[in-house]
Amino acid sequence: MFIAQCVNIIYRNTAFGRGFTQASISSVNDIVQIRLELPRKLKVDGEYVGLWLWNPAVSFWSFLHIHPFVVTSWSEAKQEHLDLFIQPRRGFTQKLLNYSKRNESLSYSENKSNVSSSCLALFTGPHGTRAPVGEYETVLMVAGGFGIAAQLPYLKQLIYGYNTCKTRTRRVHLVWQLETIDILIAMVDPLNDALVNDTLDDGYILSISIYIEYGSADRVPFGERKRAIVYRGSADLERILKEEAAGTYIKRIQEEKTMEEEKDKQEDMVKREDMLVMVSGTNPQRDKLRGLVRGYLDEKVSLFELEFQPV
Repeated sequence: MFIAQCVNIIYRNTAFGRGFTQASISSVNDIVQIRLELPRKLKVDGEYVGLWLWNPAVSFWSFLHIHPFVVTSWSEAKQEHLDLFIQPRRGFTQKLLNYSKRNESLSYSENKSNVSSSCLALFTGPHGTRAPVGEYETVLMVAGGFGIAAQLPYLKQLIYGYNTCKTRTRRVHLVWQLETIDILIAMVDPLNDALVNDTLDDGYILSISIYIEYGSADRVPFGERKRAIVYRGSADLERILKEEAAGTYIKRIQEEKTMEEEKDKQEDMVKREDMLVMVSGTNPQRDKLRGLVRGYLDEKVSLFELEFQPV
């Protein structure tokens, strides 16, 4: 078994004429970003990889450890690179941030924009269980803090699936709870990309609600056509779940048909199909949702806790 695993790792991380996997390390607002350039394309759907880096400038002993990180990039086809968003805490992840900042400082001081931050890498995986998001009409995505990283690939998958008519989903609501605005600044671009891509026939199935515990602004819109709203305080998960379970905000195709057709299908329009609640959040968030979802089990509402949960 061990020999087979080693052979698989070597196969995935090298290809004739393309060398080994390379990792580019950078940071935005104290969030570490790693892009893995793969010698062989790989299909990843919301899973995580085990990452090994050989970069003495990060840590002399970095080659002795493998660290699990969720993959935030997604594509319908196999990917040539994988994107990882990493929250520095202590130990290795803090050293990654320090290395990135030193590298950026060197780039600025020497007036160079091409100071190399690449290093040799090996990865295992992908590991974990995929959430069957495309099987549900409504998907409520709840993230706490850095839990947004685990939701991003599914957000991309849902928007793509709707645009290409490959999923049943007609309503996606991302609810993101933060203590401060810091992480939001680093994640603005991926969220805006999702909003921009959600434009098929003015369908706009995506809604984003961001709650900042210690924020000063309230009900501030941003993003494509101002469809993301930043609120002050904590998300009322009970109210949000109740509204989504009722199908209040689902845009139905029947709404664009004639009045006669609408009358004939009125009964179908008021029925919500299966709903999925996905969570990558704090312990209190997950405990709260477990209790709430139990009250909707007879209404075809399911709970899925993602592999990555923020500390």
